[in-house]
This record gives sequence, structure tokens and C-alpha cells, in this order.
Amino acid sequence: MSSNQVKFLSKKIFGVVGASADKSKFGNTVLVWYIQHKKKVFPVNPNVQVIEMLPVARNLNELIIIATVQYLLSPKDIGLSIVTPPKVSELILRQAAEIGIKNVWMQPGSEPDNWQKLTSELGLIAVGGGPCILKS
Repeated sequence: MSSNQVKFLSKKIFGVVGASADKSKFGNTVLVWYIQHKKKVFPVNPNVQVIEMLPVARNLNELIIIATVQYLLSPKDIGLSIVTPPKVSELILRQAAEIGIKNVWMQPGSEPDNWQKLTSELGLIAVGGGPCILKS
């Protein structure tokens, strides 16, 4: 396991951007992995209110509010698992850096072409390029 994976998994709360209520979708499989591993997780999806009986944050700002107000944590305590198309992922990476989330894990297929350069420029600690959270 890489040092970035270890840092990511040490976070106190997790967000799954691209979480899905559809059990056949990878966004649901990733969310369920966190639940099964007894991690404090919140789905992030602008179109659904509840997934797997969990309240859904509509965006990263709502996730930050949940983490800071409800759990008294800072954005640095959040690990962000990304399960979105690459173009959306690039926006998510920029938003994460802007609001102080530092640890991201881009699930296979979600990485923008320039993910290594972009995450470095944004100061993010990133996992990408192949390893899947389900293999952890």
C-alpha cells in the first residue's frame, strides 16, 4: 500500500463524490465498501437525498458543513473518494483544494488526463492511476 493510500485511509470522515443509489453502479459499490469497513462516510450527489440510508451532501460545501458543524472536524480530516467522469473529476479536484480538502482517491476511470500534474499544482495528496479503494 502506498504512503498516499495510508494517509487517505487514516482520515476521520469520507465523502464519495459520484455516489449512486443504483446498486449496479460503481459509485454505489464504493460507498458500500466504506459502510462495510465501518468508516464514517457521506455520499455526495446533487440529485439524490438519501443513498444506502445515509443523508447525501449535494456538493463539497455541504460535506464541509457536515464535517465541521456536526463532527467538529476540519477539511483536512476528510478523504474524498472520486467516482465521476474525468471532466467532472477535474472540477472536483479544484473545488477540494479550494476548500481545504487535501486527500483524494480517484477511482479507476475517474482521473483526468493531467491528474498527476494537476493534483501536484493544487497541493493535493492523491491516489490515482489504477489502484481501487475496493482492493484496500
